[in-house]
Amino acid sequence: MFKYLPATVVPAIVGFISIPIFTRLFSPQAYGNYSIAMATVMVMATILGWLPMGVIRFYPAYEKEKRLDSFETSVFYSNLMSILSLLVISSAVLFTTKALLEPQLFSLLFIGLGIMAVASQFNILLDFLRSQRKAGLYSLFTSIKSIGGIGFTLILIYSFRKDIAFLLWGPILSTSLILPFMWRPAIESTRVFPFSIEFGLIKTIAKYSLPLVIGNLAAWILSLSDRYVINLYRGAHEVGIYSASYDIADKSIMLMISLFTLVVGPLAFNIWEKEGEKESKIFSTSITRYFLIIYFPAVTGLVTLSKPIISLCTAEEYHSGYIILPLVVSGVFLFGLQQHFQRGLLFHKQTPLIMWSVVISGLFNLLINFIFIPRYGYIAAAYSTFLSYGLYFVLIVIMARRFYTWHFPFQTLLRVFVASVIMGIAVYYLHNNLPGPLVLNLLLVIFLGILIYFLMLFLFREYDLFLIYGEISAYIKK
Repeated sequence: MFKYLPATVVPAIVGFISIPIFTRLFSPQAYGNYSIAMATVMVMATILGWLPMGVIRFYPAYEKEKRLDSFETSVFYSNLMSILSLLVISSAVLFTTKALLEPQLFSLLFIGLGIMAVASQFNILLDFLRSQRKAGLYSLFTSIKSIGGIGFTLILIYSFRKDIAFLLWGPILSTSLILPFMWRPAIESTRVFPFSIEFGLIKTIAKYSLPLVIGNLAAWILSLSDRYVINLYRGAHEVGIYSASYDIADKSIMLMISLFTLVVGPLAFNIWEKEGEKESKIFSTSITRYFLIIYFPAVTGLVTLSKPIISLCTAEEYHSGYIILPLVVSGVFLFGLQQHFQRGLLFHKQTPLIMWSVVISGLFNLLINFIFIPRYGYIAAAYSTFLSYGLYFVLIVIMARRFYTWHFPFQTLLRVFVASVIMGIAVYYLHNNLPGPLVLNLLLVIFLGILIYFLMLFLFREYDLFLIYGEISAYIKK
């Protein structure tokens, strides 16, 4: 986890730095169009995500059989063909609908095709690194991409003009320059690729992944389609306000949760394939306990300090969006927690059940959005997000326990809940009574909140400091 930490922390820091900068440079309407373009890029990236999912799931098996040459060539060329096909189709659709789009939005969507192409190559190479457990290189390339993206963006803006399109050109340049350096460490078994595709392998990956892709498209409806509905009924201005606060939640809790996904995914499948079901269930219980200990208080802190955080991170035009932050981070937390149950369905290759769970939740989200957004605006979208993630969590838990049952750490959940409530009350009181500048107040109350939280857990005997010290010492000696 410490090796993967930069891959999560650096994008989070870059995200928090970029939001105050970009919301002060561009109006909510321009930022809203940018958000719609990026949401569309996410749709295309989701469609291309079927191969990366297959890499994580099937790499250990092909590694065990010593057939990585065939695996890597098949995946690489299939991914390249998928990118080219989607580029052609997307370009045709975009130019067909050009008359219906604002000129600025059309331009951003067209540039977004470039992000889709380079990001897909970047992601497939990243997943090879994950499968090989090259955490250091994974973190290095991810960090360089994030820093380079905002770096190139700011250079372009201040060298030429204040154009929202540079928010897309920066990541394209950054990712394109990294790709050649990723190739050799990620594709380690074959130095020269002849064109070769093992269609049986691709069929197996497609059978496993395509239900997940459909599910992820429904997840896109669950998390990003609200921007289109808000734009349709309320305009790009509200999209910008909503997106700024949503992005802060996404770049904090979701990126933190992705750290667990990065670490747990390959480990869980290796344990399942090589050590069996019993060890896998022990692992599920342990990793869920750590998840609750780390992320529950993080959500509590963001909910408690939502107003000052939004005030610090955005321009004044965006401040009213603070009201959605508690709903979004709570929904994202439920999404992260369900992944620990969902893994049992992945072990048993029950991906259609995951697909239907997301489809039902996504359609529920879309229905609520169309009913309530015209009247209540982006606040309705936030409530819809929370309720839909809650429905998705319940569906996954119900379906997963038919195939894979393990001990959920309810005692840890109770202790974490009580400790987080005590921390939240203390943080709220301290922040409202400190006289200093906003930045210093936030830093101080966050530090004190962490101390209070872990002191409560220690008093509740959730962990033993001496035992942890002994485990760390033994690991270092080993």
